[in-house]
Amino acid sequence: METGKRIIGMAVLASAALAGVAVWAATRERPDVAAAQARADAAHLLEAPTRHQRDVDAKQARLQARADRGESLDVGDPDSFGRPVKWLGMMSTVPVTLRADCSDAPSDPSISRCMPLVNGAGYAEFNDLDSITLPGRSIGSFICHAQTPLIVTSLRNTTGTPNQRAMVAVFPHLDIDSPVFADPALTDPETGEPLNGTLRIYLSTAQVETYLAPGQFANLSNRATRSCIGGLLTRATMQTFYGLSPRQVESFYAQPIRLRVGATINAAGVNSASAHLGYRFTTD
Repeated sequence: METGKRIIGMAVLASAALAGVAVWAATRERPDVAAAQARADAAHLLEAPTRHQRDVDAKQARLQARADRGESLDVGDPDSFGRPVKWLGMMSTVPVTLRADCSDAPSDPSISRCMPLVNGAGYAEFNDLDSITLPGRSIGSFICHAQTPLIVTSLRNTTGTPNQRAMVAVFPHLDIDSPVFADPALTDPETGEPLNGTLRIYLSTAQVETYLAPGQFANLSNRATRSCIGGLLTRATMQTFYGLSPRQVESFYAQPIRLRVGATINAAGVNSASAHLGYRFTTD
């Protein structure tokens, strides 16, 4: 029985060998068949996508799927819908004090700033009250913020005029520094001036205000928090409002950016006051 199995196995091997010899002989006798097979193999290799091309195709497919999904979502902002919030950092400005005499105020601007008042009124701009740097690729589709002012005032009417307005108004601004904004073709759409590496965005006004009778005093404060809705800076606004190309937008997201906060302060009817601003930045 074992002998019979060995004989059958040897016969199968011999048959396979004869078939291979036959194929080799046929190919040798017909070189056009071998050439056609080689061309087919080469075409197959050329048509096979490279790894880079596969990555590009996959990215395009994801972007298209996201666009299709966005068109079907009635949520106001499909780009960020369903994505988790990512904390980017915070800023807390040095206090700006408002008083009649700033001669004895600290000279170090990293500790505090002083705004002199004349007859209870004044107007001044302060830059670089605080700053942070965000690493490249840390922003999703937009930058968002929460702003919390702390304005404490002592107001008075020394004019003798009835119903005199007394107030402190803080107009914050955010300077965004990026090498992308150094392109001389990029200009501020409101002023027409070149950005020169810095885009300035004006934030929500924080204000304390009342009307006083002659000789009347009032101590008021503002601690209200305001959060962004549409975002400080988005891909769409950079392209449509500020004129960046898609390539420049990608470069902006890829590189570190510097955020610097400042404020312009307007005051009237003030005995003394201080203003401080806090920020939290987020993305998706």
